[in-house]
Amino acid sequence: MNEDMDSFQIRDPQGRLRSLRKSELASSQIIRTSPMPSFKTKLSTDDLRNLIAYLATLRTPATVEDNQK
Repeated sequence: MNEDMDSFQIRDPQGRLRSLRKSELASSQIIRTSPMPSFKTKLSTDDLRNLIAYLATLRTPATVEDNQK
């Protein structure tokens, strides 16, 4: 999730934030690609449209205060 001069901050499988000191690691590697698999070829155009329409229904309407920020 983050890196500074001395440590890496990661989120473990349980969702807890962990800090690892670089000096205590034997090695490290940063992978810049997403671990999430691509669904680019898994959904048809209609299925993708339906998914987007459904997700749009889950949005909460913006309040007046949100628009003023």
